[in-house]
Amino acid sequence: MTRSQIVGAMTMLLLAGVALSEPASPELVQVGNLRVETKIEGMGNPPVILESGFTGGLFPWGPIQSAVAKQTLTWSYERAGLGRSDPGPNPRAAEQIARELHALLAAKAIAPPYILVGHSAGGLFVRVFAHLYPKEIAGLVLVDPATEVDYERILKDKTAEDLQKMGMPSGGVEQWRALPESIEQARHSWPLPKVPVVVFTSGKPLGQWPLATPEDMQKWLESHNKLVARIPGAKHIVIENVDHLGILKEDVVVERILKMVRDVRAKK
Repeated sequence: MTRSQIVGAMTMLLLAGVALSEPASPELVQVGNLRVETKIEGMGNPPVILESGFTGGLFPWGPIQSAVAKQTLTWSYERAGLGRSDPGPNPRAAEQIARELHALLAAKAIAPPYILVGHSAGGLFVRVFAHLYPKEIAGLVLVDPATEVDYERILKDKTAEDLQKMGMPSGGVEQWRALPESIEQARHSWPLPKVPVVVFTSGKPLGQWPLATPEDMQKWLESHNKLVARIPGAKHIVIENVDHLGILKEDVVVERILKMVRDVRAKK
């Protein structure tokens, strides 16, 4: 498989970030024995922390990060084993990822409370983070999040070895191996802190596994409906004409993040 074919396949994978170009101003941050690739834009509080999909990538957050950074500090990063970040200790399960992010934010003196924004797999990871550190959370924005229900349904379809052959980065492969643990950790990450929560759902099929058909999208919507029903006061916004990757370009996502920033400031 050529490099272009690999990139094409990975772009169409659900739960994947899209690392198609270098971010404008990344830096490598040393945290313990690990170097982690990060990108910071803007100034102010509350900080908005962006957690990517399964294969990471700073590039997909570009439009959202730049827009939100006009009003507050924003932070995106590559999890261990993704992008230019060093591989981290296994298993690459949700709680390990959350603790590493917590240490990373402390190393850069980015103080809470945080607005956490998670896309796809990142939606599951930030939920676990919020449960572990509830007093440090100001709000949650879950952008087309994958849930433990979705992962249980699709985990049997692909092995870590399958994804490795498709060109998935080592960090993503290890996250897939650790999915059974991440599923259990997410299932037990309740309650979430009592903060504003917005959940976005895409309605257009992605075209390939595992969001290939209208039937797949119906199952996706059902899992989101169940998630929203468990979060008191959560806002649910369904965007019918956009797919899982295109949702990161939607103005309403930026608008909702900025509204949450303003609301948090107004409470101080």
